[in-house]
Amino acid sequence: MIRAVTVDWWHTLAEPHGGDWEAFAKTMRIEGIQRVLAAHGIVCTLARLDIAYDLWTDHLARAWRRNVDWSAEQQVLDLLQTAGYDGVADRSLVADVREPIGAPLLHRVPEIHEGAVEALRALKARGVRLGIISNTGRTWGQFLRIVQDRVALGDLFDRRTFSDEERVRKPAPEIFERTLAAMDVEPEEAVHVGDDVDADVGGAKSFGMRTVWYDTGRWKEADGSRADAVVHVWRDVPDVVARW
Repeated sequence: MIRAVTVDWWHTLAEPHGGDWEAFAKTMRIEGIQRVLAAHGIVCTLARLDIAYDLWTDHLARAWRRNVDWSAEQQVLDLLQTAGYDGVADRSLVADVREPIGAPLLHRVPEIHEGAVEALRALKARGVRLGIISNTGRTWGQFLRIVQDRVALGDLFDRRTFSDEERVRKPAPEIFERTLAAMDVEPEEAVHVGDDVDADVGGAKSFGMRTVWYDTGRWKEADGSRADAVVHVWRDVPDVVARW
């Protein structure tokens, strides 16, 4: 019997708003960071921050390839160090820099996939526990919670797990293990729904969960054969889960 369903966030429940998300987010972030630095008496050009941002991106990508994530504070410190401000970052500066990094997500609230809210509410009505397991990138859990509450999703979830807070990323088993432990559910009693055949399907399957591959067509070469089921629209998810 299935007692819990966990779901991925990006590209499964939500899409970044606008096709220029990465460029938009970078511009908004570095302009905001420049203002914060100036408020702390630190002069920095946008050109310098632009270079530091790209180097910071490379540093994060290396960690992510090892299924490791950094906390928000670690990410801010790395960015400041990359920009040449190692040793000048007091706690108030680090805290203030977090805000412009999260600002793009709050300014452009993601678009929720059609039928997702209704499908989740249908599962919840059956007594199924719900959780989110999300690799966050630079859209940290502290900001994703705000967004999810704004779009009336937050109250649906018994557990929301974000990689920046756990310091580990899918497909590592630890992030699934911690989520199910918090929900008091065994792997064989749980289903994970996600669009990424490696991070979502592969990771959850390796931990002993059933999996639903949400095939949006985004990953053209993806092989979803490891998944226990494949769906193309959210409205099919409750019926698939009910079979188990």
